[in-house]
Amino acid sequence: MRTKITTEKRASGRNSRGNRGNAKHQKWYKETPLAQMQKATWRRYNSVSGWRCKIPQQNKEYKILSGMKKKTSKFDVIEIKNGHLKVVGNRAGGSLPKEFVRQGGNYLFINGGFFTMDRTVPIPQEYARYYERVVGEDHTFVWAGPPLKRPVNLMEAKFKWTNQNARIRGSLAHANQPNEYLVLVKTSNGNKYIFVYTAENARIGGGKGKGQSVNEMRELIILWFKQSHKTFRVSSITQFVNMDGGGNIYVSWNHGAEETMIA
Repeated sequence: MRTKITTEKRASGRNSRGNRGNAKHQKWYKETPLAQMQKATWRRYNSVSGWRCKIPQQNKEYKILSGMKKKTSKFDVIEIKNGHLKVVGNRAGGSLPKEFVRQGGNYLFINGGFFTMDRTVPIPQEYARYYERVVGEDHTFVWAGPPLKRPVNLMEAKFKWTNQNARIRGSLAHANQPNEYLVLVKTSNGNKYIFVYTAENARIGGGKGKGQSVNEMRELIILWFKQSHKTFRVSSITQFVNMDGGGNIYVSWNHGAEETMIA
């Protein structure tokens, strides 16, 4: 299934307020307003080499880049204030992003949940407690996981990457493997955040790739909140859930008939 998060007001032009931030640091950090009145803001962090000697250590960007740990990785954060979430997709036959992008208005489009292209399958019993419903304001929903309000116990047998676990449709055994991740956070003030971690050679299945575990992703997100919102409290999070991972990640900002790819 796919998810759209729309803003309440339409922007008058694409990225109408331009990029912000220190121009000499934009190789590693860039902030892009996506809609007027700061209704939607995209922040990108890029850990390509050189930032440690260019960005002052007291800067929050330095601390966030330090939390990424892996070289040649990107961390995208999209903040939408009082956005409206809606789950879209086809019940059968699969859903492709091109069916739901460039449809007018302002919205962030992401994918989420596990899927098969040929038929609907139930959530596997072994992992049922690690899935939760992501519900839109119109009561549409999709199941996704694992939830991340608390660290996931990756020592449990079900999170070991074995051939048996990997064959289960909807398995979450990838959670302790180096991987890319797409996470949704909702907060008590009505804001929604999408966090995307991507990396070169982010392999899964015991490889020594440049991805990270789902708990490392959780730590990075909490670090971002603490650096970006000084009054942040974990208790202000109403939902914190992994939506997807790996090569299936798709995130784009849509303004009218224009689509800006994010990940």
